[in-house]
Amino acid sequence: MSGGGPATRKSARTRKAILDAAGQLFTSADVNSVKVEDIADGAGVSVGTLYKHFANKQGILLAFVSEAYDVLEADITAARELPRALDRVYAAGDAYMRVAAEHPHAMRFGLVRVLQPNPSPELAEVNRALSARTQKLVLGVATDLKEAMREGQTAPAPIDETMLLLWAMWSGMTTLMIRQDGTAIPPELAERALRLGMELMRRGSDFTFEHPESPPLAGSTPPAG
Repeated sequence: MSGGGPATRKSARTRKAILDAAGQLFTSADVNSVKVEDIADGAGVSVGTLYKHFANKQGILLAFVSEAYDVLEADITAARELPRALDRVYAAGDAYMRVAAEHPHAMRFGLVRVLQPNPSPELAEVNRALSARTQKLVLGVATDLKEAMREGQTAPAPIDETMLLLWAMWSGMTTLMIRQDGTAIPPELAERALRLGMELMRRGSDFTFEHPESPPLAGSTPPAG
């Protein structure tokens, strides 16, 4: 029977309640200050029940964000079957935005996590795991982007700068979409804006890309010699 028996379904509901409660806490308070007891209270379960599902807070953290990454990786893997490289790049962007809309707490935690000036040692494993998965995704998109340039599907440009611009667009739109104040934008607007940005990238421009020397910042002292 699909879906398992009552005990399996109850276990799945409890696990989801724990992760939902963790998500609320991880994105509304300093992660280092969140206790397992707080998560259990938020989920409406005992600490003992929580430990039946997760060994520790680090395990909750990993599971909390990994679920969103699992969906993102599955979507991007499916997109890799598309024949045109540029279509694969567009599909990766669509997947990124869709996961952000469906897993906003995980995305907020990801943003807060990388902005922490002094991350707790208990986040070390989480940081390593998520950084490795992010780098893998970015490298895959960069490979498709290089192929799209090579095949003339998008304007040729330095791959590092173009990939950085693309990643900034995705991250920026996601940040605006999952904000929790009056400047938040609806997902459909974020998607249209991202499409516009990617279309402008595809068309390119009529100027030759160069690497001019960057002028010194105002008030800074130029290096000697």
